[in-house]
Amino acid sequence: MNLEEDPIEILRSSKYALIYIGVDWGREDVKEALENCIDGMEDALQATIGYWKWKK
Repeated sequence: MNLEEDPIEILRSSKYALIYIGVDWGREDVKEALENCIDGMEDALQATIGYWKWKK
């Protein structure tokens, strides 16, 4: 993740895809992962979406 990128904007850009694939935003482990993910957040979210597409 570029230091100039805002984590909130990254989440907004991936939000609908993550909801569609079933990410449960209310789970504590999901919240912790998002709070602790500083570097590579965008790559991690894209990888999650890509993995889901691959499994389909």
